[in-house]
Amino acid sequence: MGKDKNDVLIMLRKDWNEFDQINDYSPSKQELLKYIVDTKLERKKAFFLEFGLFLFTAFIILAGLIMSVLQAPVAFLVLQAVAAFILPVIFFRLYKNSRQKGDVRL
Repeated sequence: MGKDKNDVLIMLRKDWNEFDQINDYSPSKQELLKYIVDTKLERKKAFFLEFGLFLFTAFIILAGLIMSVLQAPVAFLVLQAVAAFILPVIFFRLYKNSRQKGDVRL
């Protein structure tokens, strides 16, 4: 049992040393500065894209709201006019049908 433990520890040390050797690279100052500038440029482009989409969506919602507010009185008047013409027809038909059956409830 102790031999297995030692084998595992030896393998872990070997792997750890290989891992340490892999990470020996450190970027130069110019590479870091280029990375920072590129990252800032990408973030700036992403910001303007998202801001443009936000403004587009906001204008669509605002236009819909304005149209609904301006069209609501017209829609209300049209609905009232249709109801004023159709409601008497419906009552007349209901009265006529109930009269034919002999059941008058008005």
